[in-house]
Amino acid sequence: MNPSVSLPRSISQPYSGLIGAIAFVAALYICRHYGYTGVPATLFALVSFGGATMLAEILIFRAPADPRNGLDFSRFRFSAERSFCKIVAIIASYLFVAFWYWLFPEYHGNFFREDNDHAFYMAYGEALRMVLPVLVILGIPYVMVVDAVMQEPRDRLYWLGRLLLRKPSEITRSSLIQHAYILICRGYFLALLFVYVDREVNLLVDLDPITSNALLSQVFYAVFHFIIALGLVIAVSGFALALRLMGTHIRSIDPTVFGWWICLYMYEPFRSFVTEYYFRVPVANDPWIHALSGLAVMQHIWCGMLLLFLSAQLFADLNLGSRYSQLVNRGIVTGGLYRFTKHPSYLFAVLYIWFAFMPPLIFSDMHDIAYATFGLAGVTLVYYLRARTEERHLSRDPAYVDYALWIEQNGLFRIFGEWFPIMRFHRPVEKVIAASPAIYTGFAHP
Repeated sequence: MNPSVSLPRSISQPYSGLIGAIAFVAALYICRHYGYTGVPATLFALVSFGGATMLAEILIFRAPADPRNGLDFSRFRFSAERSFCKIVAIIASYLFVAFWYWLFPEYHGNFFREDNDHAFYMAYGEALRMVLPVLVILGIPYVMVVDAVMQEPRDRLYWLGRLLLRKPSEITRSSLIQHAYILICRGYFLALLFVYVDREVNLLVDLDPITSNALLSQVFYAVFHFIIALGLVIAVSGFALALRLMGTHIRSIDPTVFGWWICLYMYEPFRSFVTEYYFRVPVANDPWIHALSGLAVMQHIWCGMLLLFLSAQLFADLNLGSRYSQLVNRGIVTGGLYRFTKHPSYLFAVLYIWFAFMPPLIFSDMHDIAYATFGLAGVTLVYYLRARTEERHLSRDPAYVDYALWIEQNGLFRIFGEWFPIMRFHRPVEKVIAASPAIYTGFAHP
């Protein structure tokens, strides 16, 4: 039995995400009222959510004053040399991501040449052309100010900049590799998720008013896409706003091949290949609402359960505020739904998937039932492995170890850990925990 531990203070305030959600709803209303569509409407929704959460974190919840973020406003130590080195490192990082987009055919036709056969990322390319000038204008003074108030301003970006300028540098090979991982991770997810959020936001902007004809399906359709759109806005804002001033900077990234594979499996272009040949659900195109046609009461009950699962997953993402991430550690969130279980978002995602496919399966033949059950079990296994790989990576942070041990003793599902040892949290060895501060200091973003 592990000794009793206290719950660490959450790095995130759950109310900042709710404030952002209100701003997102206001942005949707403005877009619908004034007829804004396309990429500008998507950027307006993202800026509304991200700006609201940023102001809430900085002005209301005082994130810059949190000692865990490494800022000290009592001393202002401006250095032109340090700032210049960091700006050089950031420009080089952007060029590295641009080279990544140019190198892989997946992104061709959207940034560097006209090609109608590869238009999937066209919206993202348009957004970059609109946003990059603004980032340059705001980014330079931001880097200078944050550098001046950092407790330890000679961070990874500083040493990378000195390396690029051919000056003596203390950056290590492992730090360079981790920096490349972070850039690849953010570049990949920003491009993919922006395309998805652009589709969902514009779908909501152009959505027809709900009528009395097929009321249940219309309500479910509207609420479903609103939840998906807001969830994607949270995700894109999270990957975009990696800022030390908000306390959302990246502390570390999972360096393991298996951790990356099990995460990327759920996203394109990897998901299409795997779900086509493995873990396939053959009745996925038969909606649950059609399978329950003629059973009005069951339709309403099922609709309520599915929307409940989606709403709970959305609330878990809102608890993260602008700290939504994949593969990286941006501080340990212990409030909201994370006070009851370590992986609430995965839990409700799995529940939604099973309940969404269950009605069509009931009316299928035994072959389809067996095949689909195998596919759903495979998807559930992927979520379990994602949770495990995340725990393994986050356990390098002593705060997460304390949090995981507290959940094991006080969490909503602690009984399952007692029944099934495989479900328990496995505490890392002390030497791994002791190495964590060096890892986090080396990879923190400004």
